[in-house]
Amino acid sequence: MHVGGGYVMAKRRRSDRESQRQRGIILPYFVLMLVALSAFMAYSVDLGAGWSNKVDMQRGADQGALAGVLQVQVSGSGVTSYVSDLTQQNGLAGGEVTATQCGVFNPVNRCFTACNSCTGSCTRAACMAFGADGVRVNAVRVTTRRSLLTTFARLVGVTNFFPQGESIAVGRFSDSAPCLMPLGVDGVSNQSPIAGVSVGGMFNLGVAGAGNWGKLDIGGNMSSGTNFEDAMLNGTCSRTATVGSTVSVGTGFGGSLDHVMDQVLLSPVANGMVISVTSRFPNGNGTVQIREFIKVAFKGSTGSGGNWRGQFQILERNVTPPVGGGGTGLVQRYLVSSQ
Repeated sequence: MHVGGGYVMAKRRRSDRESQRQRGIILPYFVLMLVALSAFMAYSVDLGAGWSNKVDMQRGADQGALAGVLQVQVSGSGVTSYVSDLTQQNGLAGGEVTATQCGVFNPVNRCFTACNSCTGSCTRAACMAFGADGVRVNAVRVTTRRSLLTTFARLVGVTNFFPQGESIAVGRFSDSAPCLMPLGVDGVSNQSPIAGVSVGGMFNLGVAGAGNWGKLDIGGNMSSGTNFEDAMLNGTCSRTATVGSTVSVGTGFGGSLDHVMDQVLLSPVANGMVISVTSRFPNGNGTVQIREFIKVAFKGSTGSGGNWRGQFQILERNVTPPVGGGGTGLVQRYLVSSQ
């Protein structure tokens, strides 16, 4: 019994020593885990501050871009200083606007190309012929950046965050208020695209098999691709285009219709353009008589070139096109890129 009791006590002492050793091993792991958890929580505090500053930087870029594209129209000069002053009034520090660029935004590939001749002082005339297709300056890009010192993240070697913002604003310019699009649809023949379509209904216009719709020479010669593009994006105001008046028909789209309508779809004008309902369209050159004006929304398109096909919705019938007050003005401005 004595031997057996001694064996049991020895085994118990050995077990106690092993338990103490295990506790000694667990303690360093616990301390390491506690340090890692504390570092993560501290980093999260700085991360939250970084995100809040990121929101501020993006808001500043949005405000700056919208203000910049307005300044392009108002005076065309001092765009950079104007954007800097406005963003500082709205909470950004001096130097946090890192770039203000005027240029051309292409809605087809959604690319912005800076106009090198007017990055600081940007006039419409200076960039009128900028780009292969002669598109004039229509956009301003603003980027912002802030250096933010961290507090707790320094424990893991991160001393700075650099929240940034970037925004592109587009201005839709016109020599007057947007009034009437140089498009007409046949409203009388059996092939009329709007036959039987009531308000709220949809209709299609397609290049293939066209003959029941087309360009109208309202506000200029719409056989010119440049004139047609400007008129579709800016609207044309004519006091002579009234119900009952006769207008010439423009010819050909020159493969540009899909490009123009892609830009129209991007702009707010797509949600409420006024077009003409006319008599039967002639084959080639000729004239049509305006029977009615309707307001439509452009909903989108498929195909390109000769296979282009667009979908429209009738919003109102028998509308009266507004007549612009004259004078060059900025019709609309809107963000196309906000990161």
